[in-house]
Amino acid sequence: MKKFIKHVLYLTMISFLIGYIYVNKEDVKNMVATIEIYSKAITITEYEYTEEFDINNIKVNTNNYYYKKLSDNQKTIYHSLANGIRELNKEIILKNYEYTDRQTSLEDVELVFSYFCLDHPEVFYLNNSYTVSTVNSVLGSKITIEVSYSVESIDDLNAKVNKINDVIDSYLEDVEGKSQMEAEIILHDNLAKNVVYYEYSDVENVPANCHTIEGAFLNHSAVCDGLSKALQVLLSNAGMRNIIVLGKLEAAPHAWNMVKLDDKWYNLDITSNKSIQLDLEENTVIHTYFNVSDEIINKTHTFDNKELLPVSENLNGRYNYYIYTNKYISSEDNVKVKLKTIIEDNEDKDILEFYTENTNNIQSNIYNTIISANKTEYLKDRQFSYYNILNTYIVLKNRN
Repeated sequence: MKKFIKHVLYLTMISFLIGYIYVNKEDVKNMVATIEIYSKAITITEYEYTEEFDINNIKVNTNNYYYKKLSDNQKTIYHSLANGIRELNKEIILKNYEYTDRQTSLEDVELVFSYFCLDHPEVFYLNNSYTVSTVNSVLGSKITIEVSYSVESIDDLNAKVNKINDVIDSYLEDVEGKSQMEAEIILHDNLAKNVVYYEYSDVENVPANCHTIEGAFLNHSAVCDGLSKALQVLLSNAGMRNIIVLGKLEAAPHAWNMVKLDDKWYNLDITSNKSIQLDLEENTVIHTYFNVSDEIINKTHTFDNKELLPVSENLNGRYNYYIYTNKYISSEDNVKVKLKTIIEDNEDKDILEFYTENTNNIQSNIYNTIISANKTEYLKDRQFSYYNILNTYIVLKNRN
């Protein structure tokens, strides 16, 4: 009789379990999936994320500025991304992230993904699109991020990294033994001369690599963020701390750099310095936006999320290009005397550029100084051509 009762109980339990599984198929499926995810997560080793954390063999010393702006919970997403991308994992499991609700998680992943890309210009092969999957069950919630890459394998990646490092080394050879400011000028000018700005009518049609250092270093073609990322890598390898800044220029999305010299931050917009043209040769570079303050750049640019960024208060800082190169005419200077010195010392074969605080009668002062210094190469039919922005004057030499 006891055996009969036991059999009945067993059969009842089995029937109940089968019935539960049939009625709650999705919950059981999620439970199994969650167990599998937890099992995977246990086997994944995540290395601590520090300033020394290397995603690949391209060195960048500014890899945690935006990371530090995240909450502790958001940083766990960043840790998983960094570790997963280092291994080219296409499915990245968020191990230690504390899940509250799906909307919060999606917002956290979006923020962390964008900050990671700003901190890591060397990750040129990470595609901009991703998907987030959430599995909820009685065992908890786990999130995975599915990403994709423009390289097929570690070997493919390493081959491109080696080529990029060779290009970086060729840039750095020109700044050996130079001061940081001298190195910044050389790297900025050489990069601007070597990379063609990719012209477009619809940003959606810009090739993906034009937004990356691959486009700038290997294909010699980039748009503003590709140029800024390439400059970020070069300055970093030359020992200068710098970050990428996002904002707008004439209402269009834009990117530039902020550079730290002697504990002071400056704005540096290589794209604007390259693309301001007036009958200039393709590789002509000017320096209107070279190490300027927030006050100056705010006249033409707007920042996104300025509260996250360093403040550049030094309006006439010593590392402004024109001050550093003695091409700055202050309100106390005799304009004609200073301008004559600038013209006589100018070594640029295409242009003369300077900044002046005193713009009164500046056209006649330029013309009279050219005549008195006998610099007729700036004249054509007793006229000269110039461009002006933010009190920067670019005078063209006559090419005929």
